[in-house]
Parts: sequence; C-alpha cells; structure tokens
Amino acid sequence: MIKKIICSGAGGQGVLTVGMIIAHAAASQDLHITWVPEYGSEMRGGTASCKVKISDNVIGSPFVQNPDILVAMNENAIETYGKDIEEDGCIIYNSSIITEIPVGTDYEMYGIPAYEIAREYDNTRGVGIAIIGGVFAYSKLLSLEAALSALTDYFEHKGIDPQKNIQVFKAGYVYMNKLITETM
Repeated sequence: MIKKIICSGAGGQGVLTVGMIIAHAAASQDLHITWVPEYGSEMRGGTASCKVKISDNVIGSPFVQNPDILVAMNENAIETYGKDIEEDGCIIYNSSIITEIPVGTDYEMYGIPAYEIAREYDNTRGVGIAIIGGVFAYSKLLSLEAALSALTDYFEHKGIDPQKNIQVFKAGYVYMNKLITETM
C-alpha cells in the first residue's frame, strides 16, 4: 500500500502543517513516510505545498507525481495539481475560498467550508485543521486515534492548547463523512 498526498495553497494557510500532521499520524502507526515541503521566498501569500507519501514498505523516492489525494486550499492548487490526480483519486478543497470547480473530472471532489467550521469554534487559524479532518474521514488510511494523537502532540509541542484544534478537526471529519454518505 502506498498513498500519495499533495497539500497546496498559499503561504500562511497552514498547508505545511496539514501535511506534517498527516505524516506524524502515519509515523505513529509504524508506517513509512516522507514529507517534502515546497514554498516560495515570501513569508505569507506565496505558493506553498508539501508532498506526503505513506507506505507500509520502504519508500524509494519522496517524489509525488500523481497524487491519490490533493488537498487544495486555494484555486491555484487545483490549477497546478488537478490535472495530475490519479483516476480514482480525490480533491478535498476549501469551499470557503474555492468557488470555481473544474467539471468533467475523473476523480472525486469534496468541498469543506473550512473557514466557517473553524470560525464556529472560534479558531480562524484552524482552517487547515478542518481539512485534515476531511482527509482522515475520506482516506480511512489512518485511525482517528492516530490523528487526534498527532494533533495533540503537534500543538502541545508548540505550547498551544490543542482542544480548539481537536474540535475543528472533528467537525471537518464529521462534515466529510456526511458528504461521503450523501454521494453513495
């Protein structure tokens, strides 16, 4: 098994954090991971992305050409990476920002109103966390416990109380499960 994920958006949207938390959760389940960040020289607003590979075997290369999952935080992410998605892949996008969705695609697309979810829990910096909840609900690759543990560890290490982020994560997780159920 190997899963390839690209997280993309603008600097300051938490794109690198999204990928890092996914990678930490996978590592906690004794899976092999790679996490490769890419970003421009701008602090905020420039393009940012990261590529994550998760496998139960040794990973030969961190390069991700055709992701199974694209986490798109802005429209540019879909324009840049949408054409490369595996046929049975998925785009999970921030529908709070992305309003123009390409039609005629061979992959699934799920929009999560990440800003609205984060704002509901008074955590507007947690937009990416709502998206992570959606990724975990969609992929079923990693356990919910591993995700919550990775979130807790990540934010406690930064000296941040993880509770608001856990609430936002769970809301994104529930939202995605509802979307998946509605499309079946």
